[in-house]
Amino acid sequence: MFKRKAKKPKVKITVSPDYPLPPELRQDNCGTHPYVRGLTSHRWADERRHRLHHPNMMFATLFICFCRDTYGFLMPLDKQLATYIGDYPYFLNVKAQLNLGVVAYSGMAMLTLIYYRYLYHIKRYPFPEAPIRLMAGAVTPRSVGLIDEAVIIEMCKSAKFWFHHTKRNTNIVGLAAFVICFAPVHFGTGDWTLFPIYFPWGFINGIGAYETDPAYD
Repeated sequence: MFKRKAKKPKVKITVSPDYPLPPELRQDNCGTHPYVRGLTSHRWADERRHRLHHPNMMFATLFICFCRDTYGFLMPLDKQLATYIGDYPYFLNVKAQLNLGVVAYSGMAMLTLIYYRYLYHIKRYPFPEAPIRLMAGAVTPRSVGLIDEAVIIEMCKSAKFWFHHTKRNTNIVGLAAFVICFAPVHFGTGDWTLFPIYFPWGFINGIGAYETDPAYD
């Protein structure tokens, strides 16, 4: 009654260290992640990125988070003041620890962006180019020091897996960060009249955490 779909026969992939990777192992958009996520202004092709991932936008957001959490760390324990600045660590009862942690990681992320910007101005790509060019099929495995077929296939399959899941994981981190930054203030305050005040802070804090993730990927 129901016909089973015929399974496609598995084709054994063969790789020669003296020839570029076969299409099955290549990653067409390899090398675009640093540009698309705003880590560098170096473009490999005509890839596009969202405005939120422009390095200047990322730096401005991280700087706001750095200043807000510095103030949150230094300010006295006051619920009303914490609501006005969206101080979610206060409502999680980890005011000092979490604010200090955000100051640390946002500061490190800003320094990373500054360093990458400096490398761009001196025309130096901040990431190893050999693996990227290999995965894109531009060079041979032997040119980057790979000669064992099994190692080449396993490495390329693993790299393709992570390339495909990086974007999804980053988006999940952004959504989780927004929930963590917004929900404690919303439920801790319990006053809808203050929603227009603390919601923008939840959005900014969430975007700050979302944009910090690529800097450490």
